[in-house]
Amino acid sequence: ALRARGTRVRRLDATWPADAGPDGLLHALECLAADAVAAAETGVEVLLASDAALSLGRPPVPSILAAGAVHTALTDAGLRGRTDLVVDAADILAVHAMAMVLAVGATAAHPRLAVELATELAGSRGAETVTADAAIANLVRAFEAGLRKTLARMGISAVASYIGGALVDTIDLA
Repeated sequence: ALRARGTRVRRLDATWPADAGPDGLLHALECLAADAVAAAETGVEVLLASDAALSLGRPPVPSILAAGAVHTALTDAGLRGRTDLVVDAADILAVHAMAMVLAVGATAAHPRLAVELATELAGSRGAETVTADAAIANLVRAFEAGLRKTLARMGISAVASYIGGALVDTIDLA
């Protein structure tokens, strides 16, 4: 839909080769950041960091790390104001994960696995009358209500004020 309106979109692969070991994750984060800056410098308006290519041999970069790396790189390069970051990730399954991805810089997030699970559970035992569309709508409403409550407790009334605010503390990481 964005491309139909003439918006320039670039997909960034947020997976890394498992056989690269622990250093592979660091390299993947560096590549995400460099690719994001290179794309933004060519006029790309929306970056889509996606772990859709995940497999046993290509684990996903945690969405919080991916969003943070891209946001920081774009900010440092002075390009963040004209480039949006959308995160399409399987690890966004709860309001907390969604809030964290937004806090470290994502403009929007697509909780891909949560949507797939909602669709799969629609019409199953205990949810016989729920359609797939209704299940997805319920999921979106739950995320919206949860985010509103989370932000309200912090005194924030607009998501735009929260995005990239990094209003989180990292403790005891070694």
